[in-house]
Amino acid sequence: MISETKTIQESALHFRLRWLKKQIRLIVLMTWRNLQVDFAYKFQLLVDLSWIAIDIAIFTIWGGLIGEAGGDTGLDATTYLLVTVTFWVWLGKAYDDTILALQDEASRGTIGYLVTNNISVNTILVARFVASTIKTTIVTFFILIPSLALFGVVDLGSISLQAGIIVLLSFFISWLFMLAFSTLVASLTIVFKRIGALAGMLHAGLKIASGYYFPLSRFLGDDVHPLVRGLIKISFLLPTTQGAEITRRVLGGGNYSVATLLTRLMGLLIGTVLMIVLAFLVVYRLTNLSRYWGTLEQY
Repeated sequence: MISETKTIQESALHFRLRWLKKQIRLIVLMTWRNLQVDFAYKFQLLVDLSWIAIDIAIFTIWGGLIGEAGGDTGLDATTYLLVTVTFWVWLGKAYDDTILALQDEASRGTIGYLVTNNISVNTILVARFVASTIKTTIVTFFILIPSLALFGVVDLGSISLQAGIIVLLSFFISWLFMLAFSTLVASLTIVFKRIGALAGMLHAGLKIASGYYFPLSRFLGDDVHPLVRGLIKISFLLPTTQGAEITRRVLGGGNYSVATLLTRLMGLLIGTVLMIVLAFLVVYRLTNLSRYWGTLEQY
């Protein structure tokens, strides 16, 4: 009896490992396919590069006009804004591409073929996000990194080993959060078909809530309306806000302590885990509903 139970457990474990290996292989193949398509459109890459350059130019001029960022950041406005742009360019483009992933597959007439061949909606969306991250990293390397060096925004020599490890972890966990969030929002396409306005609104909301345009701590004073202060405090609970704060304070050379960074990192991790679970449940439910209604390929 014990031997049979052990055999069943080993078989179940073997099945799960095979399933996981298959999913990873599918994601890698789909990612490579997406990259081939992305780099085939040279004009679109040029547009993406130009858009990043415009962002950098606008925020550099704006930062020069403002002077100090204010709040408790300890940063000048140019440094604050450029580090924030770096954080969101890396995550935001992958979000935008993932939102359109299912519509793109439908326009090519491949969405039904992929799903009926056991390539899940989750796999399609994750592969799209990974491919966009790789593409954005390559594109931004040629313009963002030189810009940060040119303006003296990042001084790597002043960053301690502990702070460096924390900021790398915050980048990775923030990436996982945006992967889950993008998957959740994009999965709404399965049922509602056109969600462009909603997706754009949520993207803009996350940017504002993470201090994309101004330091949130400037609005925590006693002279600020209690409702506004309450909203700002709530925004600090968002993983993207925590990740952006860690990135700004470490890369920009702002005010921080390792203990504060670890606290923010823990909040970032908890929020990300919750979002991953929520995204999985929503995608699973919406995919089953769409199959039941027979509307998966109708866009």
